[in-house]
Amino acid sequence: MIANGKYVSDLALAASAVVVFALSPLYTAVVLAYYLSVGLGNAEIRPVAYFLGVALTILGIVLVNIAKEPTSDWLWYLAHYHYVSQNGLDIYFSLTKYTWGELASVRNIRPETTEPLFYVVAWVVGQVSSGSEAALSAAVVTLVYVPVALATTAIGRHVGLSRAEMYVTTVIVLLVGMSVMLTTHLVRQQLAAAYLVPVIYFVWQRKYLWCAVFAAIAVGFHNSAAIILALIGAATILSRLPNEQMRVLGLMATVAVMPLLHGPLASSGRVDASNEGASISLGALAVDVTLVILMLAERHRHRNSEIFRIVASLVILQAVMLLVFRDVNILYVRMFFFLDVTRCIVLIIVVPRLVRQIGRPAAAVLVVLAMAYADVRLVTSAFSFGSSLAFPWS
Repeated sequence: MIANGKYVSDLALAASAVVVFALSPLYTAVVLAYYLSVGLGNAEIRPVAYFLGVALTILGIVLVNIAKEPTSDWLWYLAHYHYVSQNGLDIYFSLTKYTWGELASVRNIRPETTEPLFYVVAWVVGQVSSGSEAALSAAVVTLVYVPVALATTAIGRHVGLSRAEMYVTTVIVLLVGMSVMLTTHLVRQQLAAAYLVPVIYFVWQRKYLWCAVFAAIAVGFHNSAAIILALIGAATILSRLPNEQMRVLGLMATVAVMPLLHGPLASSGRVDASNEGASISLGALAVDVTLVILMLAERHRHRNSEIFRIVASLVILQAVMLLVFRDVNILYVRMFFFLDVTRCIVLIIVVPRLVRQIGRPAAAVLVVLAMAYADVRLVTSAFSFGSSLAFPWS
């Protein structure tokens, strides 16, 4: 009876995938990869199916961004990409301001030698691809989503997630945790945020050398990542205090001194930089609030979890930082979009519980909902993508 029941269940799962195909072949492929990774495939196929599903998700995001119409900040990045490709890094960083014709429509901002990594990537991609804009889109998306996927997988393994929980969590982290519609808009900040996710994993595991490597990469893409690194450090120290009373007192003391950062950081920030198209979505904010509520509802299950304490402290510290910079234009927007980092870790805590509650067969619905959510964010964004995850090749 059990074997027959499993056979019927497997047929039902396969049939549901066929229904999803009516929506999108990519949706279907990611859902089928889920089923193969959790039961329909044999032991050798399951890890391959997990990799395939994650890779297809990232590929969908790559194709969507390749089809995006170059406007706003992405047009700015493309102009710099072509200049670096044609003239080299030494000439680029010797400029005191941007004066060449193709950048006449953007603000003149001196190249920052303290955050060179994007321009190094741009030069490498330009040399390999002869300045292909599609190649730069693909490189940026890959460099953002691969470290996030790897960090999510590593955290999931250490907390003992099942195959179903791991697959669903990773896909949702990629599509909901990261702001898919802003990957080729924020660019350097998205790259910095992506490498902060592994930082949290390594600091949690006390692998400080790797933590320093990824922290340097994050700051090398965008110097403002140093602020989030300081918050991660503070959250980690607070989480490791010997008892809850000391952790609460330490958190209160940290929050009390944070307004002192307003003056120095506001005066040093490039507050005249463009933030066109990076307005804050109330819908996205509502999602974040909901996720935090769901995480706090799980507090009793994670009483002895250090990663839970780190992310809970980080949520509070980032919320306070947003209040501190609420009147400083672009710094406020930057701090808001660094919430991607925390959102990814919160999802790793929240999603497995949802998978267990609805059951392994139905958990594929969460994957489809995540892909649909990402498509809604793409379609309703300020940018023209020309395609979607449903049909990324259109």
